[in-house]
Amino acid sequence: MRKSGRRVNSIKLPGAAYQAGNLREGMEIVRRCLDADPDDGRAWELCGLIHYSGGHFSHSVYALESASALVPLRPAGRVCLGHAYAKVNRVGLACDLLTDLIDDDSISEPLLLRLRWDSIPSTGPTWQFELVDE
Repeated sequence: MRKSGRRVNSIKLPGAAYQAGNLREGMEIVRRCLDADPDDGRAWELCGLIHYSGGHFSHSVYALESASALVPLRPAGRVCLGHAYAKVNRVGLACDLLTDLIDDDSISEPLLLRLRWDSIPSTGPTWQFELVDE
């Protein structure tokens, strides 16, 4: 139980840095969390979201896949993973995951619309996913 409480608390600091748009600080903190507990699925998920927001899609895929082996991904993590698959040319996986997400009631329309707008060619991602506890 104590370990579980530590995991929840360990995500607050990097999550706050991520929400504030400070990706570098968020990544430094999340890496320390993962050094202390490499089985912290939520830290891996946050790591993937930070990489995604920074446009590092192959790193995002690795981190989000690592997270999904440990915990169920939250909606933002699932959407980021599907989009990151497309960005690293894993089109079959992207299509499978994103097709499933379209019919998933836990994925909000605004989240899917953000994915749609972000899919339009640009210099990189221009927004961040909001972390929501479910």
